[in-house]
Amino acid sequence: MIAFIYRIGALMGLMSVFAALAWGFRYEVNAPIENIYFNIMIYVGWMIIHLVSTRMWFKKGLFGDGAGKLFERQIYIIQSVAGWGLILWFHKPMPGLGIEQLLLPSYVGFAGLCIVMIGLFGFLEEKSFDFLDQFLGVPGSEVSHSHGEETPLLTEGSYGRIRHPMYAGAFIAGVGSLLIHPNMAQVIWVGMVGMTFLLFIPIEEAQLLRERGDAYKDYMKKVPHRLFKGIW
Repeated sequence: MIAFIYRIGALMGLMSVFAALAWGFRYEVNAPIENIYFNIMIYVGWMIIHLVSTRMWFKKGLFGDGAGKLFERQIYIIQSVAGWGLILWFHKPMPGLGIEQLLLPSYVGFAGLCIVMIGLFGFLEEKSFDFLDQFLGVPGSEVSHSHGEETPLLTEGSYGRIRHPMYAGAFIAGVGSLLIHPNMAQVIWVGMVGMTFLLFIPIEEAQLLRERGDAYKDYMKKVPHRLFKGIW
């Protein structure tokens, strides 16, 4: 029962990122500008906690070593999901320009929703529920996506085209959401989420280079692009 409850909560938390993009963030043309600062503040606070919890020195200090462990992954997922849930609950409507008032054809928003779904499929490409159990640290599963050698280095499939295919899927979904909600609030939120991924990529790769050494260097040579093949 505990594993079932954890699995549902973790999956709902993961999918809530894409659901929030499709649903849209709070927006009012004449909302106080202070709301922008508040939303940035709570998001940056969550991002700092999220970032610190991935650092090797933090893991060693809290768990005794930096190796990927099931309990460590569960703490990371719980705090990430809880923090994101608080952001969705407490964030305030942001003001600014919006072109929704121009009565765009409904098919523009429909196309945006299709793009969000394409991004979600890209995020989940080749992923099974067993894989997600490992990724999310569901009790009874084995941990995946660890920086250390305790888990295999993913180099095949979508990881054979670009080094961060899950992040690429999230970027695509973010772009699609701007067609559904063409307003400044959505632009700011998509920008903040996108910048988070851009910040995490060099940090994650530095950790992988330290832990995996030549194996990750060889992988970087084999797969030179991070997010979009032929671009970056």
